Amino acid sequence: LADSKLLLIGTMSIDVAKRTGIMEDDIDEWLEKTEAVRQTINGIANGTLDPKNASLKEYGILTIEEEAEEEERKQRAKEEIDRRQRENDAAEKIKEREKWWEGALMMYGPKDNVGLKPSSINNMDEITLHPKDGMRKQQSDINKYSSDYSRWSRKKYIPDDPATVEDIRTFEKNDEDLKNKKFEAANKKWCDKFKDDMEMRSSSQEKKYRSAHRKKMKGNQCFKKKNFPTALMYYTDALNDTPYASNILCNIALCHGKLNDQHESLEYFDRAYHTDKNCIKAIYHRSKIFMNQGKIKEANEDLKNAVCIDPKNKEVAALYRTISRCVTDHEQEDVVKKVMLKRQKKSHSRR
Repeated sequence: LADSKLLLIGTMSIDVAKRTGIMEDDIDEWLEKTEAVRQTINGIANGTLDPKNASLKEYGILTIEEEAEEEERKQRAKEEIDRRQRENDAAEKIKEREKWWEGALMMYGPKDNVGLKPSSINNMDEITLHPKDGMRKQQSDINKYSSDYSRWSRKKYIPDDPATVEDIRTFEKNDEDLKNKKFEAANKKWCDKFKDDMEMRSSSQEKKYRSAHRKKMKGNQCFKKKNFPTALMYYTDALNDTPYASNILCNIALCHGKLNDQHESLEYFDRAYHTDKNCIKAIYHRSKIFMNQGKIKEANEDLKNAVCIDPKNKEVAALYRTISRCVTDHEQEDVVKKVMLKRQKKSHSRR
């Protein structure tokens, strides 16, 4: 009979849970809180409990003071979590920056290429140091007028006429092809595996390019709607697939600029310029950041570079004319300051 009663109670509890969505444990918890409140009220009423010491905090029932303390505690905990998150974000940003530049310097060479013609960056062998007036000399011109006849020795002489150079390239290519065929015939199994691996890598890279393009297009849509945080998120995801794409780097830089983070904006324009020395977008916008920072000479150098790359770009040309006048005025101010400083020193020495 007792078992039957328990079974009936259990069945009724299940029915209540189905009909109301309230579980038996919830009912028990509510009854426990109700009993605690009743005992507290009775204790205060019969004088056995001091109202100042009455607390139902363990049951989730707080006084005004306890609510204020709990809110303050939560605020402090939130601030601590935010602080740790900022520290972690800063550390991750430093790691990402170091890793990116490590790869970029390996792939694209040293960061400091100031003064080189953008169109000639990849032809480093032909470029030598040049004076500040912008004159550039090629090594072949120096050798042409050199009086060092040792360059005609058999070891040092390298023909530079187009026909001979082309013949040498053809000979070297044919010789390399012949060596490759012999190597493949002797190591067929290894070469087949290597080719399969290369095809797999190429397919994987193609997928990454397509993924990056889709994310970039989503970022462009958000940017047009002026939803810059979301656009930045899409561009950053795209960059994970193609870390050295100058167009995506520029878009990230523009987002940071719209979000008033000039430091990060300059960082990503630097990256874009490093991966593509002909990137007008990066050079132009970087020069504007330099202008905002009061770095007139740096802005002038960037715009001079941009004009060399694209002389027909009216926007770049107009800004270059403006900044050139600023540079001239700035230099004149420096001269006046130096003259005034010398005069002051002379007048002090006479006294």
